[in-house]
Amino acid sequence: MPLGEQRFTGITPQRFSDLAAKVHDMTGITVEGNAGTAAKAGYGLKWSYDPAALVLAIQVLAKPALVPAGVVQNKIKKLVEG
Repeated sequence: MPLGEQRFTGITPQRFSDLAAKVHDMTGITVEGNAGTAAKAGYGLKWSYDPAALVLAIQVLAKPALVPAGVVQNKIKKLVEG
């Protein structure tokens, strides 16, 4: 079951690139392009990045059943807000 979308503002193109690299390092999921979906190892993500508005939206589409939704959402928030 998908989790709620999280929106982040003030995300520069360089920050988005850095976040994409961190997501890959942490999960193996490759974030390519300004919008898309990808899945690996039980996790599925959907993202949309607007470089003109500096807004990034992330939604978890799938997660392992044993991992609480709140843990996943908090980890994303902590990663993006650094």
